[in-house]
Amino acid sequence: GYVDGFEIGISNARTIHDFEPDLPTPTITATSTATPSATATLSVTLTSTPTSTASSTATPSATATLSGTTATATATLSGTTATATSTATATGTAATATATVTGTAATATATLTGTAATATATAAGGTPSPSPTLCTVYYPDVPTENFFFGYIRYLTCRGIVSGYADGYFRPNNPITRAEFSKMITLAFSIPRTTPAVRSFSDVPTTYWAYGYIESLTAAGVINGQNAAQCAAAGVAAPCFRPNNPITRAELVKMVVVASGTAAQTSTTTYPDVPTTYWAYSYIQTATARQWVGGFPDGSFRPNALATRAELSKVVYLALNFPLGVSR
Repeated sequence: GYVDGFEIGISNARTIHDFEPDLPTPTITATSTATPSATATLSVTLTSTPTSTASSTATPSATATLSGTTATATATLSGTTATATSTATATGTAATATATVTGTAATATATLTGTAATATATAAGGTPSPSPTLCTVYYPDVPTENFFFGYIRYLTCRGIVSGYADGYFRPNNPITRAEFSKMITLAFSIPRTTPAVRSFSDVPTTYWAYGYIESLTAAGVINGQNAAQCAAAGVAAPCFRPNNPITRAELVKMVVVASGTAAQTSTTTYPDVPTTYWAYSYIQTATARQWVGGFPDGSFRPNALATRAELSKVVYLALNFPLGVSR
C-alpha cells in the first residue's frame, strides 16, 4: 500500500492501480463554477396559468438544471399541460429559482448554494416528491463499478470532459497538452482571452484550442517549453507542442497553479523527484493535499504519461478538496 493512500499511476502494462481508501461518494447532481465572494440570495417567481384544469390527484414533479452560476427550476403538473420555469443567477453564495404552476399549485424550487443544485416539488397540500436525476451520463467503457466512474461522471456533468463521437470515454488513453488546457480552463474558470498575436510558434490563431492555451498563458498557468525542447521538435521558440501527450509532472503543475494553491511540503518524497527537479514544489504540494501519490516502488515517475481517467480524478480532488483530502 501507500503511505498517503492515493495513487494515480499506471503499471508498465498500462493497468490502472487502485490503492485508494474509501472516499466519500461524489454528489453528482449539478455543479457551479461560481466562487462566492459574499452572501446573497436571489429569488425569482414565475406563475403560469394551466391550459386545462388540474385534478386534485395530479402529481407534481420538478427538475433543476445548472449552467455556470445559473440555476433553473421547472415545475410540471401531471393531468394538465401546465408547466412553469424560473431562472436565477448567483451573485454571491446562493441563488434560488422558484417556478409555480397555478391550479393545484405544483411548485419547483432550484437552489444553488456553493457548487450544488437541488430540486424539490410541492403539490397543493404540501406533499414533496423526489427530484429526478439532474445529470445522466453513461460511457460503455466506464461502468458504474469502475473506480474512476464518479470522477469522470462529475466532470462530464459540469461540461469539463466529454467522450468521443462513438460514445466511449477511453479512460486509459493519454491526453494531449492542448486537450488538458481546455479541461483546466473550464474546470477552474480561467478568464478567457483570444489575443490577435499568438504566444507560441506552433499554436496559430486558427488552432482549435488557441483560446484555451492563450487563456492559461495569460493567467500564468503555462509558459511553453524551452528553446532546446522547441529545437528538438523542429519548431521555433517559444513553442507549446500542443499535440504532445501530457506527463504526470506537467499535469500536477497545471492543476496546482490553476487552482491557486499555495506551495506546501509533504512528508512523502520520491527518489525520482529530487529537490532540483523543475516540478518538485508542485509535486510536493499536490502530494501534501493527497491529490496524487506514487507507485508501489515509491517512485512518482514524473515523465510518465497520464491517462484521461487519472486526470479526471486529480482535477476532481483539486476542485472538491482544495485544502486536502480529509480521512
